[in-house]
Amino acid sequence: MGEAQTVLGIQNADMQATVKYYLANEQEHSRGDGFTTSTISSDVDNRTMHEAYL
Repeated sequence: MGEAQTVLGIQNADMQATVKYYLANEQEHSRGDGFTTSTISSDVDNRTMHEAYL
């Protein structure tokens, strides 16, 4: 996983970075038409989290 290296690289450029959105967030990419937003759930159960992301 390269999240730590990505955050360190960003922080080394004097920018603030966090790993807050690296897991279970791809479902919300480009949602809506730019004017309206629809709310969706990104809830992931523990087993799926470990099998798909960790």
